[in-house]
Amino acid sequence: MHEALSFRVLGRVVQTDLSLAIEAKVQDLGLTGWCRDDFDTVAGTVQGDPRGIETFKVWLAQGIPGARIDAVDWEPAGVRDDRTMFHRMVVARRD
Repeated sequence: MHEALSFRVLGRVVQTDLSLAIEAKVQDLGLTGWCRDDFDTVAGTVQGDPRGIETFKVWLAQGIPGARIDAVDWEPAGVRDDRTMFHRMVVARRD
C-alpha cells in the first residue's frame, strides 16, 4: 500500500540546495513525486512506502547545512499510479 503527502518547507531554504538534497534523499528511499524551489519555499509531493515517507519526514525536519527549517507543512495527497520517478523543478527568481 502506498501513501502520498504534499509538503511545504518554511524557513531559510532558497539558494541552499535543499531541493537537490530532497531529490537525492527521495531517490535513495525509493519514493517518487516532485519538488520545486518556489521563490521563498520548497514545495512538493512524495509517494511510496509509508516507512520511506516517515523516514523522509524525519530527515526533512532536520534540514541540511546552510538551510534553516522553521516548519514543514504536510497534507495528504492522492496516490498517482503514473508516478515512476522523482522530478525537481526550479522556478525563476523574482527580482
